[in-house]
Amino acid sequence: MEQGTWLHWTGITQALSKGAFDTLNAELKLAKEKGLVISADPTYRSGIWTYGQDPKEALTILLKNSTVFIGGVNEINEVLGTAYGFSNKEFIEASKQLIATFPSVEKVFDKIRSSLNSSWHKIRARMWNGTDLGKRRIWILPM
Repeated sequence: MEQGTWLHWTGITQALSKGAFDTLNAELKLAKEKGLVISADPTYRSGIWTYGQDPKEALTILLKNSTVFIGGVNEINEVLGTAYGFSNKEFIEASKQLIATFPSVEKVFDKIRSSLNSSWHKIRARMWNGTDLGKRRIWILPM
C-alpha cells in the first residue's frame, strides 16, 4: 500500500466471513489515511451472507471510507433503502442522496448491460460527479 494509489473492493469480500469484513474495514481505513482512491462495487449477493452480519450495516460501514461508487440504481437502493427508478433524472437524484449520505463518495458510476444475443452486447454507462452527468454507449462485438 506504500506505493499504491487506488484500492478497489467488491460486495463479495465482506460477505464471506467476519474476519474478511474486519480485514477489509481495516484496509479501507488505512487506505483513506494514505489518501488512496477507494472504489466500491457493493454488488449484493444475499446467498453468501451466512455468518450473521447485517449486509446493509456492513456496506454502510465500508462505504464511509470509499470515494468512488461503482454500482447503479439497484445498489444505491439496496444501501439507502430507497426505490429510485432507472431514468437519468432518478440516477442523478439517487447519486445525490448517496453522496449526501456518504460524503467521502465523490463519483458514482452505473453500468447497464443488454445482451442482444450470445455474441453481441450493448453496454451503457453513466457517471455522476456531483455536478455533471456523463454518458457513454459501448458495443461489444463478436470475436
